[in-house]
Amino acid sequence: MATVARPTGLIIEADGNLLVTTDQLARVNRFDGEGNFIERVINGANSGVVGAIFLTVLNDAATVIGIPVDSAGQQAWLIGVGEMGSDSLLAEMLITDGTAFGNELDPGMVRRLPWGITRLTVISCDRAQFGYESIDERYGSGRYEMIRVAPNQAQRDCEVSGLSPHILNGTWFCAERSGEGIMVEVFDNGQGVLSWYTYRLVESG
Repeated sequence: MATVARPTGLIIEADGNLLVTTDQLARVNRFDGEGNFIERVINGANSGVVGAIFLTVLNDAATVIGIPVDSAGQQAWLIGVGEMGSDSLLAEMLITDGTAFGNELDPGMVRRLPWGITRLTVISCDRAQFGYESIDERYGSGRYEMIRVAPNQAQRDCEVSGLSPHILNGTWFCAERSGEGIMVEVFDNGQGVLSWYTYRLVESG
């Protein structure tokens, strides 16, 4: 049975095989259901995979299905990973749905659909500019200022050492948009994860 050092992303394919990645090696490998190595699907030396922290498969079905909307503006969770710049985090976002709460949650039913990009840019130790642009013109694009929900170590470090992308660590919201917000986790490898808690677009008509 093959082993992978500290796997950080795993997804089960329709045929029962496993795709596995790790932030230790720049590659994605395929294994059978017993854990036996089948093939190397992606080699980071050629593809640009570096420090991967999650894994998903985007296929034709995802593009045909499209980004979900509804008639009531139900809550939505978008999550993205990106590289930290000198003063911002630019993340490519996925929107998820397809399963249910609690004991009914089935990871195999989760759909992870491309949504667009977000950028969170440092303004001060407790203020940031949030912008988004969806690949679906119905969701469109926008930009507004956010503030830190509560003081934390990132803010205290900023007050001592000055502005840096790491001060984005924490939870942020816009006072004029109560009911949604974002959480950011910045890693030492120069990447960050941004989770956006918001709502689905209300379908017109």
